[in-house]
Order: sequence, then C-alpha cells, then structure tokens
Amino acid sequence: MWLAASAENKTIKEASMAQYYLRARAITRLLDRNHLSHGEFADQLGISRSYWSSLVNHRAKLSPRMRRRILGCAVVQNDVPDEELWQVVEVEQ
Repeated sequence: MWLAASAENKTIKEASMAQYYLRARAITRLLDRNHLSHGEFADQLGISRSYWSSLVNHRAKLSPRMRRRILGCAVVQNDVPDEELWQVVEVEQ
C-alpha cells in the first residue's frame, strides 16, 4: 500500500516539473532603469556575484526561494510582471 501511494506521488511530481530561468534582457533593462549594476543587485539579494552571474547566464536554475527574493526587492516590486522576469521550461520525465 505504501509503495503504491509513493509511486502515485512520484508520478504527480514528475508530471508537474518545471524549471525557471532568469530572462537576462528583462533584468538588465530593469537594472538600467534603476541605475543599478548587476553586482549591486546581487548584494541586495544577499547572494554572491558569481551565483548571480550563473543565474543571468542560465548556468543555474531559479529556485522558488530565489524567485521570492527577486520579487521582494524594491526595484522589482510593481515594475515588471513575473512572466517577464523568468522563463518557465516544462520538463518531461
């Protein structure tokens, strides 16, 4: 019984896998409008500049926590819709 429930949950999770990647151009325009460098924005997010570079250059995916951090920044709030900040890629498994 437990194995069957576990298999069902795994199927549900696999079917709804999505990966989020930063839209670099939208972020760059946003930072330019607010006279911020990428390094300054990384500092506001509380992350290293090298990790920010990985996000901008699609070497790293956006976690739910990082998406919340970005949306919580004063620069982003009420300025850009979520859909313009990142691209959602559905992953089939």
